[in-house]
Amino acid sequence: MSSKVCHRKKRSPQIYDQSTIEMLNDIEFGTTSASSSSNTTTPKKRNRRKASDDSDISLLSTASTSTQKVIEKAKQKVQQQKEQRLIRFLEASDEELISQAQELRCFARSDGGLINDEIRARVWPLLANCIDWKSETSLSSGSEESSSSCSDSDFETAVSSFSSSDSDSRNNTVEPSIEELRSHPEWNQVEMDVNRTLARFPPGISDDERTTVQGDLIPLIVKVLSENKKFRYYQGFHDICLTLILVLGSEAAFRVSRILSHRTVFKRYLTKSLEESAMHDLQYMYVLLFKHNPKLETYLREAELGTLFALSWPLTWFSHVLNDYKQVVTCFDLFLASDSLMSIYVSAAMVNIRANDIYATEKDMPALHHLLSNIPNSIDISLLLEIAQHLYNEYPPKLLCTKLFEEYEKECNDSKKRHARVPPADLIDRYSISKWVVAGTISAAAFWLVWTHSELSKFA
Repeated sequence: MSSKVCHRKKRSPQIYDQSTIEMLNDIEFGTTSASSSSNTTTPKKRNRRKASDDSDISLLSTASTSTQKVIEKAKQKVQQQKEQRLIRFLEASDEELISQAQELRCFARSDGGLINDEIRARVWPLLANCIDWKSETSLSSGSEESSSSCSDSDFETAVSSFSSSDSDSRNNTVEPSIEELRSHPEWNQVEMDVNRTLARFPPGISDDERTTVQGDLIPLIVKVLSENKKFRYYQGFHDICLTLILVLGSEAAFRVSRILSHRTVFKRYLTKSLEESAMHDLQYMYVLLFKHNPKLETYLREAELGTLFALSWPLTWFSHVLNDYKQVVTCFDLFLASDSLMSIYVSAAMVNIRANDIYATEKDMPALHHLLSNIPNSIDISLLLEIAQHLYNEYPPKLLCTKLFEEYEKECNDSKKRHARVPPADLIDRYSISKWVVAGTISAAAFWLVWTHSELSKFA
């Protein structure tokens, strides 16, 4: 899959060996044994048919369980081999790894991501440094803001750019003291949000460790905010920084947070209203569904669902809505190795993967909002990210933001059916996103009332 995703001239690092491929190809799905057993045990007498059916079901169940074990064993072997290759790959110096940036991205995008936090702690800063600071431009212009499209020379330029300009500006600035950080106008809001994130810490962390991480996290966030007078904290940015600090530690987490806030879509999230940034971007989610699954998109559009249910997804890179820590960091693997719009592709994949649940729900905005704003723990993260990358390859950002968006607008206008429009700037309180999104039905209904009132007031 990785070679398909990366579009590289050089060959991607081989993740699966031949024996594992053969193991996967040789898996029997129980059809032969179940079928033969069924033929030998099925009695001719009709009054014993039910017993035969029960026997067949039992045999099929046993075969299915056996097959599942074989598949799981094969997957474990694949991940072990991938981990070993990654460890060998990372024996190189940072300079050597810089010259092979595309290989790092391919590892990060492949199934299972970067495997463990020890590897992530080495790779995430390199992936962040590879993000081209020139790539984050206005999406409305249809430009492709892509770290994934960077060549190896682009990676070197980005690193030298960061070290020569950003670091120099840091060297010319005195490090703010904790007293100065506490005087920042958004310190109190950041502190309140961080203190509410106890459940976000991975299982098994001690109270002392929790206190230490929280003590590092608040100054880190405020330090990032203090670097640009235009930066305005939003609820959810602490989830991004929290995940980084859990994996990298406070020092490296600050460096990566700085890069994300200056070079990527997070710069727009921190400087513009949520309606002008994240909710604007989420419109592309429906463009992707319109091309990939038009029946599903029409169903949601007829319900006038809008994008509020998914607001926290790009804002937090899904770290606020996924309860499994491993799922969160695997998403970060992909996002750090991909285009800034990848979170929108994953959002579209998330809706698409729940199509059956959606069709089983009444075509009603509050009901669908409640369904989709709550992501089940059983979500298949590997399948989700695979679909997202397929959508990215099929409908790249430059095409998505121009031609495809125009086609979708025309379809909405012609059908006279469209989603709830993005509301005016600053209607949504950037400090209280969870009140709008997580509350489900009530928040959706409240939003609809506020938005309707806002529209009607124009004609008063």
